[in-house]
Amino acid sequence: MFEKWKEEKIFLVLALIFGLLIVFLVPPVMSPDEDSHIKKIYSITKGRILPIKSNNKLGNYFPKEMLDYITYMKDYIGKSKNNYDYNFYVSNYNAKLKKNNEVFNDYSTANTNIFVYIPQVLAILFFKIITFKSISIGNYFYLGRIGNLLSYIFLIYNAIKKLPFSKKLMLFISLMPMSIYLGSSLNYDAVLIGISFFAISYILNLIYSRDVKITKKDFYLFVFLSYFLLEFKFVYFPIVLLIFLVPKEKLKDKKWILFLKIFLGVLVLKIIYNIIFKTGVSGLLVEKKMILSQIYFILRHPIKYIIILYNTYNLNKDYYITSFVGNFGWLDTPMNILFSIFYMGLLVFISNFETRVINIKSKIYIFGISIFIYLLMFTSMYITWTTNWGIGYEAVEGVQGRYFIPFSFLILILFNLKITKMIKLKKETIITIKFYILPSLLLFSLIFSCLTIFIRFWI
Repeated sequence: MFEKWKEEKIFLVLALIFGLLIVFLVPPVMSPDEDSHIKKIYSITKGRILPIKSNNKLGNYFPKEMLDYITYMKDYIGKSKNNYDYNFYVSNYNAKLKKNNEVFNDYSTANTNIFVYIPQVLAILFFKIITFKSISIGNYFYLGRIGNLLSYIFLIYNAIKKLPFSKKLMLFISLMPMSIYLGSSLNYDAVLIGISFFAISYILNLIYSRDVKITKKDFYLFVFLSYFLLEFKFVYFPIVLLIFLVPKEKLKDKKWILFLKIFLGVLVLKIIYNIIFKTGVSGLLVEKKMILSQIYFILRHPIKYIIILYNTYNLNKDYYITSFVGNFGWLDTPMNILFSIFYMGLLVFISNFETRVINIKSKIYIFGISIFIYLLMFTSMYITWTTNWGIGYEAVEGVQGRYFIPFSFLILILFNLKITKMIKLKKETIITIKFYILPSLLLFSLIFSCLTIFIRFWI
């Protein structure tokens, strides 16, 4: 099974098949924050790039039919025993949106960078151009999801292809139930995961591929990836710090080292600015005074804050595991905890099939980057979202397991401890595991995910 297939080709085929299945198995609005994402996408397709402020709220004008449809669908959120009404689906799929019946509505993604919605918007506009038809409510959702899925597949395919090692590990992370579910939704996590994985792959290729010399083209691409991660989700910006593992002899022009240091220094200052002056959560209204008070609490009580981080993880570890591996709907349909633990163990096992082992210095550096991202992720949620619970609250609220996906590859490659060599598996056994057992487990995981989604919404 798949013996002659490269990992990127396996990903392409399986992501297309199961991604499209998930696109249509999940009813509209039933993926995280799709009620807000569809509003942002609709606004962009209508040329309304900037949000409108009304009664101290950010939003835009939308057809009443769309808002009524979203309100109806949101009633299914969190109600795992309530099946989706198929008759309602059929009767409303082709419902037309009336331009002369628009009302103002605020939404959480009003200020989100439009760049992450380009795939969804292009798919909708392309359909509109080739059919000369107005877009119905149903088509807005499904076309947007298809566009998002195609961008996810494109980014991950190229990331796996360029990766110098551990291709199978990235394959299994990218086709993990939660990853492919997000990739098949309107959620911008698809673009974020894709860009993060491509950045990791691209920089690791610069580091470990012997015949690679860094040119201006590489530098410009690095600048783009850095800017994207910083501007869109600055907590994942430390990923680009992998660039300092590139051997200096690979740099054709030594001036790039100075430019690189200056550029990254400016970006670090931008991170500090984002933490202090931006909420870090789209649409979240938190007074700057409260944010500064929370930062002041952390600086005054660093030991207490470390205890808060530990208690938060200890309290939510099961939730983090299930929402990392697979939690469907609006995180109301988790995969079985035993399956989730098994899948995480499988990822660690796969990391040990890599023949190339990173040296200890590089491992320490990558571990440091992972910890940096972890601290930025939890701290940004603590000083923004958690501030609503009060200054110095005893736990960090709002963190989900899916937030670990963009940098999970970096964490997992650290687990390569040459276990397969220590066990001294026979060559035939390794071949059986690589080409038969692991692909079978991957297929089982994808089929099990689709069945879970089908049962949740339709049976």
